[in-house]
This record gives sequence, structure tokens and C-alpha cells, in this order.
Amino acid sequence: MSCPKCNPQPKSGNVKFTAIKRKSRAMQTTAPTNVEGRLSETSVLNRERLLHDTTNVVLVGNPNVGKSSLFNDLTGLHQSVINAPGTTVEIFSGFNRNLGIRLIDTPGTYSLIPNSPDEAVAVETLAGVPGSLTDAGLQDGGVDLVVVILDATALSRSLYLLAQVGQTGLPVAVVLSMQDVAEKRGEAIDVDQLSCLLGVPVTSANARTGQGLDAVERMIENSLANPSYLAGLPWDKTAPGFNQAGYALAQASQTAVFEAESAENETTHPCGGTNCQPNSPSNRTLPTLVEGEVDEADRAAMIFDWIEKIETGIQEEKIEVPALSASDKVDRILLNPLAGTFVFMLAMYLVFWLANTFAAVFQDPLERLFDAVGGWDFTVPANLLKIPFTDIGIPGQDVVLFHAPSLADGLVAVLTALGWEGGILQGILVDGLLTGVGVVVSFSPLMIVMFAAIAVMEDSGYMARVAFLGDRLMRTIGLDGRVIMPFIVGFGCNLPTLAALRTVPDSRARMMAVVLTPYITCSARLIVYLFIAQVFFAEHATEVVWLMYFLSIVMVILGGLALRPIFMKGQKGAPLLLVLPAYQAPRAWVLARSAASRTWAFLKGAGKVIVLMTVVIWALMVTPVAGEGRFGDSLPANESAYGVVASAMAPVFVPAGFGDWHLTGSLVTGFVAKETMLGALAATYTNADVTESDVEAAEGSGEATPTMRELVQTTFEKSAGSAGAAPVAAFAFLLFVLTYTPCLATVAEQKRQLGWRRTLAAVGGQLAVAWVLAVTVFQIGKLFV
Repeated sequence: MSCPKCNPQPKSGNVKFTAIKRKSRAMQTTAPTNVEGRLSETSVLNRERLLHDTTNVVLVGNPNVGKSSLFNDLTGLHQSVINAPGTTVEIFSGFNRNLGIRLIDTPGTYSLIPNSPDEAVAVETLAGVPGSLTDAGLQDGGVDLVVVILDATALSRSLYLLAQVGQTGLPVAVVLSMQDVAEKRGEAIDVDQLSCLLGVPVTSANARTGQGLDAVERMIENSLANPSYLAGLPWDKTAPGFNQAGYALAQASQTAVFEAESAENETTHPCGGTNCQPNSPSNRTLPTLVEGEVDEADRAAMIFDWIEKIETGIQEEKIEVPALSASDKVDRILLNPLAGTFVFMLAMYLVFWLANTFAAVFQDPLERLFDAVGGWDFTVPANLLKIPFTDIGIPGQDVVLFHAPSLADGLVAVLTALGWEGGILQGILVDGLLTGVGVVVSFSPLMIVMFAAIAVMEDSGYMARVAFLGDRLMRTIGLDGRVIMPFIVGFGCNLPTLAALRTVPDSRARMMAVVLTPYITCSARLIVYLFIAQVFFAEHATEVVWLMYFLSIVMVILGGLALRPIFMKGQKGAPLLLVLPAYQAPRAWVLARSAASRTWAFLKGAGKVIVLMTVVIWALMVTPVAGEGRFGDSLPANESAYGVVASAMAPVFVPAGFGDWHLTGSLVTGFVAKETMLGALAATYTNADVTESDVEAAEGSGEATPTMRELVQTTFEKSAGSAGAAPVAAFAFLLFVLTYTPCLATVAEQKRQLGWRRTLAAVGGQLAVAWVLAVTVFQIGKLFV
């Protein structure tokens, strides 16, 4: 915390003042304090009053300065994510129980002159414009204090943003982050000296370790009681972020009465002046207000002059600094186009290996925990500890650790006891609701692994290097390097990609990336590729599967070029400005909390839609439209409403060569989850000699048994019109699988980020593109057979 001389605290019983609360409510009280400067229980921050009159503290800072980490530490789990009104830009809002205040974490920005919707939201939040989260006209609106986080390793850049905030007419307090890194470089900042020069309270904190958090809370508490305003710069009504309500409040606060000892007002301070107390009566004169319009260039020149004075006034201890830091030496490898790309691909392989081994171990048991009638097994596969690309591992077979009843078993037992077994209610609850919940929960291990991997890269500082490496490639489609990591994750599963894209700061780039994500072929589509390739292209199955992955990349590029004029219209192609933070060891608690909170947000948001649609699909499959079955019975697919829907869709795909209800039925099921496509396809051949092993082989590994091979070949030959055209129709079918909606879970996540209107437009566009591609390939291809 800044020194008692440069930032004196009023002595108990010596000072009386009136603290004017915003929203036209006054709060007048005596403010005794304890010897440490922390306000006592009878202080001006009357906690009960604060719980009713919301006090808003806004956090502002450059990207990667630890602002969000500080916000997380100050709010704990008492936070929520909301969209700024009228935008898709996310703002985090949290509650600090110790102080009884609301903290608002604005998007990171280098300047209050906005170049993106995210930066515009940060400016509007400071200004409290009508309709914003801090609109002074709202009961819980207004800005009571702005806490600016400065980066000790890049002070000049941080001071520019601080200067702009200082001109908004709002009270300011400063947290100095990355001080430990600056000390290692021999560039430590004298916190007390900086506080004297700025005229506002300053404290240092390390959100990574929790060091200094108590001091931050004390500073916020004292700053709310005794507002301080940045010294050396005038207020400017034409400056970005100027808060008219805050300015009016500051003017009104000059009516406060101070009674202090005169000797305390004339103390000499280490920064060399006699009037260097930010909160003392002698330094309570408010900044002057600039009249009239100020040219942006003149304002910038004034700020740069102010920054130069601040930096000149800071007394830094000179320490011999090594030519290159440890991070610089590592960056020589990780930022190299060849070596860096190799390391990144190796890291991605490790992520996929973890997802396909450890996460996969828990996925099936979690799903069966909910919906498996007859109990479920927790099985450890024999190849769990197998070294990649080798046959080295623990020999043996899969090990079943235990067998346990499922929730479906328990529910069936309850219904049986009540005499309601085997009816519609059991179908809805077991085959519909619990099945849907099981599908949702089964995603959680994969999501946790992916989110933990992303959090490790973010917290260690490696993510910024990944963005740098991928920037040139992604700019060809109008995006920047920050999406490269989520996109590559998408080859494992599209869901973590969509969730990871929420961290992309530019909202327009984020929306465009969300729309493009379904074109990234996920592992669930792989078994469909393998199955069809084995049936029609057995001698070239590997090449066909590789071609599908290559076409996936082509579709992302072409889709980006097509969407660029829509999403990036009017946006300047500014270079990517990245801060490469020093490498640091990831924190286990931060990783766990980040992975858990992101996974829970997915389960809550996407889970509702998945469960609902699972129930709808079940209802279609048990609704009879032919035969003698009743609603709720297990029906042949062609006698159910599901079969009717599939048959009704079949004519649409006649031009694509696969206008048969068996195939269109599998596409309907694939809309819910690609993993179920082949099982649904096998289930449609109810009158054929399809066994349970045929179904399991198709669903499990994409293997085409002789029975299934013959049935699928016959179906494609019939729908394509000839045996020669069947392979062309099969390839068109693969293209449709590649380009249409991956699964219902992605639709639910897209809806969570884009809203229903944009999501429906995106899904409609994907279906249209998929249909046009399939029709084009079949119609042209059959000319050559």
C-alpha cells in the first residue's frame, strides 16, 4: 500500500466529511479508522447500506496484465457472465462479500479510443451511457470507483490508459501488477513514489499467488470513502469515456467539510513536495475542466508529456540487467516458424491423446450411469498407458473395476413399485430425459481436459505465442492468430472450440469463428468416414479419410473468405497487437476453477437444448404411424413418426444421390449426435438379418460387417440409380456429413453465444451449403461413370 505520508489516513475523531452517494442519495457519517488505515465497522462504508445501494467498482487494464485474475480472486465464485446490452460482448460481474460491492471486469484494452466492439463496451461502461451496465439512471448503475491495473513491466503503455481514465471525471485507484517480474529484471517500481506522483492510491498485488489482495481491498474501501482523482491532467468532456454523472458527483463533493491538523498538511514527503498527499485537504482540489473541443492529437500529446513527467519522477533502483531474460531465450525457439510450429503440434497431440485416453475412460461410464438399464461398468482399457506410436504398454485386457446400478435402474425400480413400469412415463423419463442428461454429462470429461489444457497455455503465457505463430495464416480469412488454438482443438471436438472462442476479445471475429467451427471435422464424424470408405473405397480408405480432413480445412478457408465481408465489414485490417508475458508456472487452483466453471457453464447452457431435443427424438421414434403398435412401444423405424420424417426428407436428397429413407433417417439422428448415425442406420434395417454385433461394430469403430456392407451398397445403388454411380453418391454423402451441423450440442453452444436468430441462420446456411455441395458432386461425378 502507498506510504502513510504520501497517502495519509484520517486519524480517528479528527476528520468529519460528507460522502455523497450517487443516484441522488446522500450518506453522511463520521469515519473513524484504525491505526492500519482500514476503515472500522462504523466507517463511511456502512455495509448494510451498501447491500441496498449498489456500489460499482470497474476494473480497467490492458490485456494480459492480470486484471481478470484479480477480479476472480476478489469475487471468488460470486460472479456471472453477461452480455453488454445490445451486443454480444461479454462482461464479468461479481460480488465482493468483504466490502459488499459489485466489481465489473471490462474487456482488456490498450486505449479508450475504441477499435472494436469490445473496446467500445469498455468505454461505454466507464461513461455510464444510457442502456449500459453502469447507466446512472439505473438503480444499480453508476461508477463509484475505477481500479486501473498497471503492468510494472510495461509502465508507459499502462500509463497511457490510466491517463485516459483520469480524464473521465471518475475517482481512480491503481493496482500495480507483474511487480515480481519487474524485480527480476531489475526494473522494480517504487509504489509509494508512484502514488505521490499520480495523486491517487497505489498498491501492488500478485493475483497469481494472492499476495497483496488484502491491501487491494483496503485501498478500494478507503478510496470509496475518500475519492482521489488523477493529478496533472485536466478533465475533458470530449474525451472518450467521460462520465457526466461522475463529474457532477465530484463537483458536489467539494461541499465536504474537513477538519485536520495544520501540521499534517505541511509534511515533507519522499517525492520532494509539501503537498503530495492524494487524500489530504491540501490536495483535494479537483482537476480543471477543459472547455470546448479538444483535438485528438493535442490530447495525445498532452498525455505523452504527462507520462514522461511521471516516468522521470520515479526513482528506480538500477540493477545490472542480463542481456536476455529466460522468457526471451525460450521465445527464440517457440517463436521460430519451424521449431515453434513443431512444439505447438506436439502440444496439440498431447492434448488429443489426453482427450482420447483419460477423458474417454470416463465418458461412457458417465453416460451409462444415467441411462443404462441393467447397470453399468467402470472399465479401464488395456491401451490406456500405451506409449503413442509404439506397442509399448501394460499388457493384458480391459479391466472392469466395478459394476453398479444406474439411475435408470433406480427409476425403473420406483416405477415398478408404484405399478407404473413399462408405460409412457417410463419411456419419457428413462429413454428421453435420462438419456439426454447422460449425453450432456458424458461431454464433461472431454470438456474438462480441453479447458484445463487451454487454461495451462493461458496461465503459462504460451497462448500468446500460439496466437503469434498462427496470425499470418488466420489473417487470410479475416481472423487473427488468437483463434488458431481453438480451431485445432476442434478436430477433436467442436464443443471445446466453441467454448474456447468465448475468450476471443473481438466480438465480430468471435461470431465469425463460431459460425465457421462446424466445418472443422471432429472425431465423431471419423467413424462415418471409415464406414463408408470401407464399403465403397476399401483399397483407398486411408486416402479418402485424409481427403475429408483436407476438405475440412478448405471449407474453413472458403467459409472465412465468404463471411469476411459480412462480419468484418468496415473493420480495418489492423495488425495484431500482442503482449508476450513472461513465462510462469500455471497455478493448480486457477486451472481447476477455470476448467470447472467453463464446463459448468456449458452443461447449464447447452444441456437444456440437448435434453429437450433428445426427448423429441424419442417421441418421434415411439409414435406409431403404421402397424398395430401403440405410443410408447418399441416400434420398427419404418412404422414410427421418425420413419415418416425420414421418408418425407428423402426426396430432397434425390438430386444428391442418397434420397433413401434409411440414409436420411441416419442424417436426422446425426443432427443430434454423429456418434449415433451408424447405429441408427443399422436400426432401420429391421427386416434384414442385422445382428447386435453388426450395430456395435458400426457404432464403435466404423467397421462394416459383411451384412451391413451388402445392405448399404444396395441402398446406395438404388438411390443413385446404378451400381456405377453408387460410389459417387457415397462420396456426396460424406461431403454432406462433413459440412452439415455436427451435433445438437454445437447448436446449443452456438445459441448460447449468438442467440437464436443468428444460430438458426448459421444452421440454415450450413444445411444449404452441404446440400449444394453434395448435389454438385453427384451430378458432375455421375457424368464420368
